[in-house]
Amino acid sequence: MQTTIYLVRHGQTNWNLSKRFQGQRKVPINKVGKEQAKLLAKELKGTSFDVVYSSPILRAMQTARVLASKHTIITCKDLRELDRPKHEGLFSHQIKKLIPDIEAQWACDGIDWRSPLGGETLREYQTRSVKAFKDIIEKNNGKRILVVTHGGPLKAIVHWIHGGKPEDFLHVRNPENAECVVIVQSGKKVRITGFALKVGLVAMFECENQLFGVKQVVTWDFLCKARITKAFKNP
Repeated sequence: MQTTIYLVRHGQTNWNLSKRFQGQRKVPINKVGKEQAKLLAKELKGTSFDVVYSSPILRAMQTARVLASKHTIITCKDLRELDRPKHEGLFSHQIKKLIPDIEAQWACDGIDWRSPLGGETLREYQTRSVKAFKDIIEKNNGKRILVVTHGGPLKAIVHWIHGGKPEDFLHVRNPENAECVVIVQSGKKVRITGFALKVGLVAMFECENQLFGVKQVVTWDFLCKARITKAFKNP
């Protein structure tokens, strides 16, 4: 039985362009983001989805509605972007001004660092993103699934599938706006392809992976022209 998951990052927003911290703020996709969603919808025109999931955050929902206008969209809160409310709307230099020793704190705690302003850690963020993915797979075995989310959850899921360590999360490239990663699971094998509207097909290979309980894992430098970095065995 084959299960296919289309993982999509939302279209561009003005805050993406200005590099403000968006988090879970209700920031809409902009004109370019709407066009990206339409172009991706065109690419996926011949694809029939059995079920559609989305982060409930506005920019993801707007993208999902363009991609699957005739479907009922199921919202999943664990597909939301990083939850750090007091960081939202700020530039990096403004956050550093509020937390002057942020670099020292990060050097000490790594992905377990919790902002003194509140919110979740990167480890918690990755854990709930992967949990959402696993739950969706379990509920929809054998189906073709569209999942619209954010850059962080998307790369956390792909990084995990390939056996990447949570501590290496920040070394994984952020996907482009409206980038799509396609995960095809058949038995114990998984094939992953990915494409971004600007660069076309960027990666394609097959691997056996820990998600489905087998021994061999291939790690992947996410969407970097299919550069396979190493292969190793799970203990």
